[in-house]
Amino acid sequence: MTQHLSEQDIKKYVERKLGADELLIFDTHMSECDPCLTKISDRTSVRVSVAAILADDAGGRDEHLTYEQLERYVDGGVDAVDKEIADVHMRVCDTCSDQFYDLRQLRAALDIETESAGAAVTPSYYWNKLVASPFLKFAAPAFAAVILGVVIWAAWFLTRTLPNEVAEVVDPTANKTVISTNEQPGNINSAEDSSNSNSILPPALVSLTDGGTRIELDANGNLKGLNAPQFESRIKAALTTQNIEISAAARELRSKSGILMGDGQPGSPFALTTPVGKIIQSDRPQFRWRPLKDAESYVVTIYDTNFNKIVGSPTLRQSAWTSAIRLKRGVVYQWHVMAVKDGQEIKSPIRPAPEAKFKILDATAANDIATAKRQAPNSHLLLGILYANAGLINEAEREFQALLRKNPNSDVARRLLNKIKAAR
Repeated sequence: MTQHLSEQDIKKYVERKLGADELLIFDTHMSECDPCLTKISDRTSVRVSVAAILADDAGGRDEHLTYEQLERYVDGGVDAVDKEIADVHMRVCDTCSDQFYDLRQLRAALDIETESAGAAVTPSYYWNKLVASPFLKFAAPAFAAVILGVVIWAAWFLTRTLPNEVAEVVDPTANKTVISTNEQPGNINSAEDSSNSNSILPPALVSLTDGGTRIELDANGNLKGLNAPQFESRIKAALTTQNIEISAAARELRSKSGILMGDGQPGSPFALTTPVGKIIQSDRPQFRWRPLKDAESYVVTIYDTNFNKIVGSPTLRQSAWTSAIRLKRGVVYQWHVMAVKDGQEIKSPIRPAPEAKFKILDATAANDIATAKRQAPNSHLLLGILYANAGLINEAEREFQALLRKNPNSDVARRLLNKIKAAR
């Protein structure tokens, strides 16, 4: 995209009406275009601030989202404002966030069960029947785990044991689906039986196009199409459960650094845009902030969590600066900007605004990502998993959006992407 975003584009972005492809294009454009980023920030700061106030007000009364609210969210029955309020609340409330994830996992299991039951039974039948139980409202996490385990075991058992069952088998060499039967004739000697068992591939539980190849996880737990043995257990877990472990540090940084450090908010006369409330890969980060009108100069200062000064910038005229030294990996830092206007110093942020914190990606996670890029440089699945594990939410979402574009009809790819989006 070479031209700036139109007013209609900005409205669609703010109202979250963009498709996955459009969102990726817009995010890429705004990462390189400060004017468009400023317009988006202006529009979203009001919406997010209102949601944050409502969430804070609810938090002050020590209230959580009700079960019915979480259920409507999972079913997609909330409007944009209620969704914004729920998102803000779950960013600072681990209890509601965990319940939300459990309900999503339960719904995914029910969808799988409904598909296996056929068209005669609708998904809403199972969902409504289960959520009506008082037991479920108090034991949703454990119940979700049991249901998911039963469904996965049943799928494996049926494909392995039922005679004369017709099963779809994906042939990775021909990149097509063939039909085979699981007949077991009575009089077959051991040599013939061994030959037949080797000629029929186990049915694929998950099959995805990724990085120009086909990745499959079969009913025996064998992973094919991706040569990354160091990360095989993580890949199998993600494909089996459609769940990804996301670094807890990412959520903690976001909640402690606030939702958006926008102009006009108490303690934030001008917004610090990046890095704020996130984990970043580079140990020499670039700092950006929105210009203060008529400011003559700026100075950036970086501290550790004990308020020891680490490094400061020279006097700057522009609203961006790259650290002159390499920061330590695995360490949390905070920063502020001092602007000079009409001979007066104006600092952002100050109390009551939250501190602008960020964390440099630790060495272990950085090495894992570097290894994955060498072993499977085109795998959106593997990189997305590792980015999520490391807490690099933006990078993980970008990879899973690319995976979903390659597999538009895959529930697995869609659930993995939604898991990352829910972590924002």
